[in-house]
Amino acid sequence: VPGTPPTRVGPLRLAHVLLGYVPTMVELTPAQRRGMPDAVSAWASWAADIQELDAAAADHLRSQLPTVLARFDAAYDDPDNVQHRSYLRDLPATATDATARAAVLARRSIAVPTPDARTGDSARRLIDVADPAERRALIRDEYGDCDPPEGMSPAAVLNAVMQASDQLWHDDPPQVWQTARQLLAEGVSQHEVLHELARAATGQ
Repeated sequence: VPGTPPTRVGPLRLAHVLLGYVPTMVELTPAQRRGMPDAVSAWASWAADIQELDAAAADHLRSQLPTVLARFDAAYDDPDNVQHRSYLRDLPATATDATARAAVLARRSIAVPTPDARTGDSARRLIDVADPAERRALIRDEYGDCDPPEGMSPAAVLNAVMQASDQLWHDDPPQVWQTARQLLAEGVSQHEVLHELARAATGQ
């Protein structure tokens, strides 16, 4: 986390990182999951020493760690958290900057609506949005029944919306995301942003 030293540690921070941030934002390999308890325990002890915590504070920190670790698997495997992570699954392992990951999530959440923003009659709550076919299926759920502008067929509108969604997902070209952010700042709803991008792309 930019501006936050790795030596800053405490029971509440451990719970936030291991039960909130990691389960929703970081895809771990099986090896990373197996090694995490030892790595986190070593980090917590090291950070406590660097901070020169007194014996009581250090003991309290270490006593809380097993409780937090015991809850990690349930948090990580929660279906909603799995869905959340799928928006970031393809990011390289070195892309750990929390601000950068949050920016990618914000952009992709417009490209493919998150569960709480889906409105389609047949919208499914849990899908693997890392799969392009699943993303297209969700866009069909959301936009397949929308009324097309005059002179356009429903199929043409849906294709244009899918193209805009793909451009946002991959941030290519970046001007599409710049336009989307401007529309959001003007109060355009998330659903309508893709409509507006599709209209712009087709000259409607």
